Amino acid sequence: MSARPENSALASSPAHLLHRAQRFADQHFARAAGHNAPSHRQYVIMCALDEGEGRSQSALARATGIDRSTLAEMVARMQRAGLVMRRASRRDGRVKEVSLSEKGAALYADLQAAAQATDAAIFAALSKKQRLQIMKILNRLLA
Repeated sequence: MSARPENSALASSPAHLLHRAQRFADQHFARAAGHNAPSHRQYVIMCALDEGEGRSQSALARATGIDRSTLAEMVARMQRAGLVMRRASRRDGRVKEVSLSEKGAALYADLQAAAQATDAAIFAALSKKQRLQIMKILNRLLA
């Protein structure tokens, strides 16, 4: 990220700085994962699915923070690529459950190193204490 005077409107905007940090993470992940890899947001969906198979798209939207219409399109693209499967819920046929396919689970495992490298790059300039503080603050902000 480029340096800006700390008193500028952009440098004092948490919304702008969080957006810039997210762009940095997305770009770093893309480089670390490789040219044909899923996007960082698709990786986040895979991560949420790995934590609980058979999630509804509504539950995935809540878990990932991706709005429902965007998430539905992303899941459809991931299904076409063979990374996820969608099926009607056994409890409620109106609800579509999403799970990782075998191909998606293998790719998710392969992307772990890229995700770890991205997190390390984000925290590279911070001390261990600062890392813990920012994680605590972000989790509180998003609670």
